[in-house]
Amino acid sequence: HTVQPHSVQTAQEVEYFLSALLADMMAETQRGRQTIPMAALCKRLGVRMSTLQRHLTSLAEHGVVTVHCDDGGRWTTELTAYGMGLFDQLAA
Repeated sequence: HTVQPHSVQTAQEVEYFLSALLADMMAETQRGRQTIPMAALCKRLGVRMSTLQRHLTSLAEHGVVTVHCDDGGRWTTELTAYGMGLFDQLAA
């Protein structure tokens, strides 16, 4: 099931999106890819960059992820140690 770009609105949709986002990021991290291109996340999760940035900014404010923009304008994100621990707690 892919989240449609306009559908991350209700509390249930946000919860579903955040769990899918964290699961995707954790899977990438476990495969050895610490720094994850946000464009790839958008494509896999079926959301617009603005939607992803809004949610990642909120997660970054809570210490779950970090967000970076390089000199070429490419946005990337990483799970923090806290974020990995939080994912493990949610998955348990």
